[in-house]
Amino acid sequence: MIDTIASIIGLGLPWLFGALVLRLLIPVTPLGRGVLIAGYGYLVGIIASTVLLRALSASGVGFSLIAVLFTILPLFALLIWANYRWSAAITTPRLSDEWLTLTAWQWVLIIGLCSLIVLRFYHLALEVWWRPLFGWDATMHWATKTRVFTEWQQLMPFVNYDVWLTQPADRVFTDPHPNYPLTIPLMQTWMNVFIGEYNDHLMNLPWLGAYIALGLLLAGQLRALGSSLITTAIFTYFLLSLPLLNTHIALAGYADVWVGIYYFAALLAFYQWATTGQRWQLGLAVMTALVLPLLKNEGLFWLVTFIPALAALWLPARRLFILLGSATIAGALLIWLLPADMMIAGHRLAELNLGWRFDAFLPVLRSLFLFDSWHLLYWLAMGLLVINIAQRQQWARPFIAVSFALFTGYGLFFLLFLTTNYANAAAGDTSVSRIALHLAPATVFWTWLLFQQVSQTSAVYSADPACNKSFC
Repeated sequence: MIDTIASIIGLGLPWLFGALVLRLLIPVTPLGRGVLIAGYGYLVGIIASTVLLRALSASGVGFSLIAVLFTILPLFALLIWANYRWSAAITTPRLSDEWLTLTAWQWVLIIGLCSLIVLRFYHLALEVWWRPLFGWDATMHWATKTRVFTEWQQLMPFVNYDVWLTQPADRVFTDPHPNYPLTIPLMQTWMNVFIGEYNDHLMNLPWLGAYIALGLLLAGQLRALGSSLITTAIFTYFLLSLPLLNTHIALAGYADVWVGIYYFAALLAFYQWATTGQRWQLGLAVMTALVLPLLKNEGLFWLVTFIPALAALWLPARRLFILLGSATIAGALLIWLLPADMMIAGHRLAELNLGWRFDAFLPVLRSLFLFDSWHLLYWLAMGLLVINIAQRQQWARPFIAVSFALFTGYGLFFLLFLTTNYANAAAGDTSVSRIALHLAPATVFWTWLLFQQVSQTSAVYSADPACNKSFC
């Protein structure tokens, strides 16, 4: 019981910290402000906790609970004072009148979907609460560092096997991927600091928080974009019911779901900024995007996808395609000419064994469209895209920018499995869906954008009988 209470406090403090920070930054005008604060606040707070542990280790203080509390309590006092000092931060946000206009069947549907989400969360919580750490990558690549950091109460060096053999055994450590970023192990170490020991299931509670934050992020941003309550409920349920997403929450300890959540959060805020020009949304986009390389080495590639998104936002179409075409050719030549021992996002070029492997194309498509990992996500996205094209939709710049980011991401995704030795994993139906998890939540948001285009056009057809069947 004491461990449980301690772990809940350890999870709640970063969440509260992030919420207090964003309560100062997010204005009171958007619908769903409280939901946005809770969702993005969790992402800000959980990263802040890992930064604090890095600072304590660098200062030589270590990860003791006393050191952590003496550091964060003054920060909390300052944030609470600041929230009460500036009245804008505590003004009650306006509520939508749409709640008053819902019909009976809409109430039933919304309550039903919310109930299913709560039920699913309950089952996931039981899995995380009771199940010991699952013995795959979560144990081999991440928890090794967590165990060492918890026992030593500071960051300790991890090196390759050959270096480890030449070093004193009590000061240097090794595992299959010593060069992986430390953020995920530090999230778990933070929980262990409050628990008082290495606990291989309660230390994974941040994954449950991530599941909640993911739903809050989508619901809050969709409401801020003017999405109806019923549409918001449907797409939030659609996102939180994705099978592989649920699996990565239940088998907590992997970094992939975190990459997907932070990329999703960054793309949502980027679209909002591109649409409304709100600087606080740009701040959220920058904060969450910069975290990506700190989660996994591959996060660097997803961060790069915002470059074509910015280009699509600012450049005329002709210059945009010339620039992106030139950049693609230059990138291919650069990779071809770089030395074989060159490291890119934690991988040596020689290890990737570059070359075309078209036999992996069908297995990749099978993973996306036929397996149960994503239900009908990719069918729905492609179907709505076809309808949009058939309706000759006039896409706004922000939508085009988000599309360029996602298409670049999926381009890199296909290149990984069609031009490197990861093709072997694709042929064996492994790794593909795990990497697709980095992009799938953002794809749900893109699907909502396509749906909005179709539904608005349908509404115009219904309101104006003079519109022809092809374009109004």
